[in-house]
Amino acid sequence: MITAFFRGRLGNHLRFIYTTFKYCKNKNIDFDKIAFVKYSDTKFYEYSYYNRNSDYYRHIYYMNECFPMYSEYLQSKFTLSHADLAKQKLILNASTNHNHKDNFYFYLYSSLKISFSNCDEELVEQLFYNKKYYDKVFEERNYLGNNLGIHVRRGDFLTHRSFKKSVFTKDSFNDTIKNNLNKFDKIVIFSDDIKWCKGNLENEYKDKVIFDETKSACDTIIRMSSCREVIKQSYSSFSEWGKNLSPIINRIYGVRK
Repeated sequence: MITAFFRGRLGNHLRFIYTTFKYCKNKNIDFDKIAFVKYSDTKFYEYSYYNRNSDYYRHIYYMNECFPMYSEYLQSKFTLSHADLAKQKLILNASTNHNHKDNFYFYLYSSLKISFSNCDEELVEQLFYNKKYYDKVFEERNYLGNNLGIHVRRGDFLTHRSFKKSVFTKDSFNDTIKNNLNKFDKIVIFSDDIKWCKGNLENEYKDKVIFDETKSACDTIIRMSSCREVIKQSYSSFSEWGKNLSPIINRIYGVRK
């Protein structure tokens, strides 16, 4: 059995799940061998790493919030109530020699280096498209059509040593909108700081701009991916997945190019 562990929030969850399945696909490992610790089982967090980590409660929150977005197929993979790690080998990178017939587990979302430049759309759809849930999100609001989604990540990026250089400044934010005004019908702003976006947007652009104020991360990423194009924030796995899902969602919902 292959057991997968991951941490972080929604974007990192999607990255690690995809990486696990893509790794197995590349290695011709049967997907039936893949399983995740049951999402609602707190035994998942009893290992010493999580007891030392401040993300403990964030994990529980996001596992519950992310779950509806997963396809019914992927949801069925969350079946383990407990993983006996002592009986499993740890795989930290794709070059590690191991026998695929043995039990092993993957640990942390960045363990395996899988390229996302050419995302496997068939695999992404199999894992992350839940028709019932997506339809429900789109009933309330969707941006399907000739619209541009812009993800403005702030929050923890503002103080992160490596990531803060990628955060939108007021000028870069306005320039991005200005350069795309005539290419799309509407521009939709997605952000963890919508108040900042509204306060720093030039007045002349507001008739063309929509601010998405969805609170759920799951709903937000689906609505972002319903845009024709997505401008992602560097280093943000959340916006990376908004962009990865966009061509799939537009194809499924029959948006004409």
